[in-house]
Amino acid sequence: MATGNTIHQVFFYQDGVLLGLAKTHTAPQKHTLAKEWQAFVAEHCIRALLCSASAVRRGVFNEHTAQQYSAGAITIAPHFQHGGLGEWAEAIRHSDKVISFQ
Repeated sequence: MATGNTIHQVFFYQDGVLLGLAKTHTAPQKHTLAKEWQAFVAEHCIRALLCSASAVRRGVFNEHTAQQYSAGAITIAPHFQHGGLGEWAEAIRHSDKVISFQ
């Protein structure tokens, strides 16, 4: 962002979806990382997608999936949403650069 690049979308997959939990009950460093990502996507109005299959498996529910799986609570952080691999592939198609972290 500081170099003038624009981020249109961030796609979180596997354990990365835990960064989209509204409240984290993990080690302090993971909690801090989640809060930093949440602040970053909110500040820059970046579309933050959590792989829906990975999110449901790890207990990150939006309104729809909470009802669908009788989870009882919405656990997804504000500014995050569920999405599929098709949306990720479409974003790649329209991007100049893709960066992946493991």
